[in-house]
Order: sequence, then structure tokens, then C-alpha cells
Amino acid sequence: EFQASVPSFQLDDISLSSTGRHGNNNAVVPKFLYHQHSLTSIYLGDIRFTGKSFLWLIENNTELLTLTLRNNSFTGPLQMPSNPISKLSLMDIASNHFSGNIPEDIATSFPGLSTLIMSANSFTGTIPSSLGDIASFEYLDLSHNHLSGNIPNSLGMGCRYLQSLRLSNNSLQGSILPAHHNLTELIYLELDVNNFTTIPNSLSACSELEILDLSHNQLTGPIPKWFDNLSSLSILLLNKNHFDGEILSQFCNLSELSLIDLSHTSLSGSIPPCLGNITFRPLLQNLGLPRSIVVLPDDELHTFQDIMVEELIQSVTKSITRVYRGYTISAIELSCNNFAGHIPPKIGKLFHLKSLNLSHNSFSGTIPIMFANLMGTKSLNLSYNRLTGNIPSQLVRLNSLQVFNVSFNNLSGPIPEGPHF
Repeated sequence: EFQASVPSFQLDDISLSSTGRHGNNNAVVPKFLYHQHSLTSIYLGDIRFTGKSFLWLIENNTELLTLTLRNNSFTGPLQMPSNPISKLSLMDIASNHFSGNIPEDIATSFPGLSTLIMSANSFTGTIPSSLGDIASFEYLDLSHNHLSGNIPNSLGMGCRYLQSLRLSNNSLQGSILPAHHNLTELIYLELDVNNFTTIPNSLSACSELEILDLSHNQLTGPIPKWFDNLSSLSILLLNKNHFDGEILSQFCNLSELSLIDLSHTSLSGSIPPCLGNITFRPLLQNLGLPRSIVVLPDDELHTFQDIMVEELIQSVTKSITRVYRGYTISAIELSCNNFAGHIPPKIGKLFHLKSLNLSHNSFSGTIPIMFANLMGTKSLNLSYNRLTGNIPSQLVRLNSLQVFNVSFNNLSGPIPEGPHF
């Protein structure tokens, strides 16, 4: 940290990170870095470096390709270089203490960006419309800030190669996408915990979407009937909104689904029996990563995978919050709605399913005997309904069960004898 002499070397790449997740408080940037002018790749993560600017690091290294400063303690407004850094393709400054508006001239300063990650800071104001001028964008993450306003139309029109867009945990409003856009390459769209009110018909053009998270917003009205256009969906999260109407039978055409969460949405009616025709296979890979990310070093790729799946999906069963990793997710979450009628026996065909939560509804009739086929299910929650009859004795075969909740129903008869009962 305190080496005063000018070093005799010029580095091409540097990668430093803490051995722990949180680094040391008030770490000082090593002084030899001030004398480096040939760096093309910089990774300084999880160290808690302090300072009000890293601008000198960029301006000293004009051939920079990738810059990662995540999980440090840099503060103040984000400053732009005096001249464009045209070769920079990746900039990750997540989990720092930057504040103020995102500079409008960010697009002219870094015109070649394909990946920009500025999550978990304290940025305010609106999303700069100039971001739409960066045609090479594939991955944009502005989540966990204090941004407000609408998603700019320019972002939807100019970023035609965008594959992953993460804007969750802000105060954004209006439509989740512009009415007209070119975002047909989107694979991952995370807009949860905002104040969006409208799902536009233009979303139906995003047929490559694999993960769609619109939970914890102010969305109203019926769920659009064109949702089956999104035929590549593996994860669909619409929970904590204000929809009305029923579950669409069109959902049954989403053959790639691994997880669907419609809890706390005020939906009513019955469950379409055809939902039991979807295999709900667990995901075998982390989805939503831009294809270009694979060119990163192993340690950087690991960091990206962590961000994509960490606290991505939560399934609540019997006061237990389980966080599922992207490669194990397989769940149906329909709790806290106004569903009624019998539970379709076909749901018992979903032997890949890890979690089924139908609690806090008005389902009647008996527990389907076919549930004995849910051999991979770890959590089964049917509590707070109007179910009658016995607990089927065949359920003793469910050796994977860790949570079984049928409380607050009208069940009777003997409790089955088995290792889980």
C-alpha cells in the first residue's frame, strides 16, 4: 500500500480479491497502480477499497477492456473520463457506495460496452436515455438503487442485442417495457420490487425469454392471454401483484417451465388440469447469463453466476423461506389467492416437482391419491383450504418430503403410518 517508488514493470492484467466475502475496511488502493498505463483487464473485488473516484484508473489505461470493482467502498458521484474509452466492454461497479444521478454522457464515454453492472449502490434520478445509444449492450444491471421514472423508449429501441436486463429493487413505474421495442433477444428480465402498473402487448415479442420476474409490483387486470408466446420461459414470477381473473389455460403451453409463482395475486377460479402436463424439470444450468460472459476468467464467471442466482427465487412454505439455486428449481407456488374447486389429480404426475404450495385458498374435495407419485417433492403445503377426507395412506411413499403441511382443513381419519408421519 505504501510503496513510494515507481515500479519497473507495466502490467497487462491484474486480479486481486479478498479471501473473504467482505474484505478489509478502509483498504487503500496500492500506489503502484497509479503508475500502470498498459492494463487491459482489472479485477479488484471484495476488498473494500475506499476513495471518491477511480477515474484516474480508467484515464491512465486507455486500452482497458474489462473493469471490475465490485464490493468495495468507493463513494460519491460517478465521474466520466475526459476522452472516450472505446474498447471497454465490461464495467462492474456493483456493491459500492456511489450516489447521485447516472451521468447522461456515460454512453459517449464508454460506447463499446456489452456489460454494465451498477447494482447495489445509491444512484438516484432516472435511467439515462443515452444508454439506448450503446448498441452493443448484452447485459445491463441497475438493480438495488433508488432510480425512478419510466424505462426510456431509447433503451428498448437501441439495445437490440440486450439479453439480460435487471432493474429490480428501484422505484420505477409505468409500463415494464416500451410499447415499441427491439428487445427480441432478451433471455432474462428482472423487474421485481418496483411500481410498474402495465404489462404491454410488446412483451409478447420477447419469445427468447427464459426468466421473467415481475413480482412485487402494482400490476393489475387480467394476465394477458398471449403469455404462451413466451414459449422458452423456465421461470415465471408474477407474485405480489393485483391481478384479477383466472389462471390461463395458455400457461399449459409453456412446456419449458420449471417454476411458476402466482402467489398473492388475487387470482380466482380453478387450476387448469392441463398444468399437470408440464414436466417441471429442475433447471440444469444457470439461465439468463449473456453468452459473451463465458469469455471471462473463471473467477469472474463465478462472480457473475453468483449474482444471477443468489436470492433469485424464494418459495415460502410453512413459514420457511427456501432459496433455490438456478440449477435445482422446480416448483409451483399458488398460495394466498382465491382459488377454489378440486385440486386436479394430474398434478400428481409431476414427479420432478420439488415444491408445491397451494395453501391459503379455498380448495375443496380430497387430497388426490395421485400425489403419491410426487417422489421428488421436498415441500408439500396444502394448509388453509377446505379439504376433506383422509390423508391418503399412499403418501408414505414420498421419501423426499421435508415439509408436509395440511393444517387448517377439514381432514379426518387416521394419520398414515410411515417415516414422515
